[in-house]
Amino acid sequence: MGIKGLWTVMAPYCERKSLHEIQGETVAIDLSGWVCDSQNVTEYHIQPKLYLRNLFFRTVYLLLADIKPIFVLEGDAPELKRDVMAARNAVQFRGAPQHTGIRSNKPDVARSRFRNVLKECESLLKCMGVQCVKGRGEAEATCAMLNAQVVSQDSDCFAYGARRVYRNFSVSNSAGGGAMQGSIECYDADLMFQSNGFGRKKMVALALLCGCDYGLGACGSSINTAVSFLHTVPEDQIIHRLLSWVTDPKRYEEQNRWACLPGRCDRCGHVGRTHAKNGCPVCATNRNCEDKGHKWIKGSNKLWRG
Repeated sequence: MGIKGLWTVMAPYCERKSLHEIQGETVAIDLSGWVCDSQNVTEYHIQPKLYLRNLFFRTVYLLLADIKPIFVLEGDAPELKRDVMAARNAVQFRGAPQHTGIRSNKPDVARSRFRNVLKECESLLKCMGVQCVKGRGEAEATCAMLNAQVVSQDSDCFAYGARRVYRNFSVSNSAGGGAMQGSIECYDADLMFQSNGFGRKKMVALALLCGCDYGLGACGSSINTAVSFLHTVPEDQIIHRLLSWVTDPKRYEEQNRWACLPGRCDRCGHVGRTHAKNGCPVCATNRNCEDKGHKWIKGSNKLWRG
């Protein structure tokens, strides 16, 4: 769920916190994430209302810990998410009784079945005196717009602008929560940006390259290759760079033909295949050649032409 590979990129900037460390905070919670977690535990016919049970006890625990939750409900899904929704419904409602009547091969973009589940959850939360907010579209987008701490399993919260996301909420004794017996993982986007310059625009670029809930991605490269490329481009230039692949394809075709000419080093692109031992005069190295990453000069948009 979310941007493919983003949780791995953010793993070094994750901190496991006990619940007492976030006492007094207001957190925006993607309700659908908690519902999906519960529905994936067991088949529907074994425990049809497991999501209500888990929601009740999780919410009670947060309230007792002096943490104020605001639950955000999903609105209508965009057309681009049809295929993803169809796959999720097949898993989440396995074992559930089928609706009678005319069937359509087209997935339900209005999430009619899932919306009924959310209405049940909303009724429960209102009886508990907990505030609920309905988004116009994706719940994680509304959570990010609230500019609050976000509890969600979807990494695309960061692409929508969230700064801090809590994930993998646990109240078990083995979770390392101390006396309160509860803990949660905290991912800080600001900390990552200050450390390596990987910000919101690069997260959007990663979604376009490697895939997310709205598409499979524009390239077949691995996550590591895509992230390595993103590190070579400044944050404020990455979207323009990706757009240039479409607006100026002849430029990149010419560069690719030039780099693939016989007799060129496969690392820096300059003439000669002895760079590994003797270095490269253009790169100004005496041993080995400078690996500029995709044959680009550091801090420049110009390609070396040896």
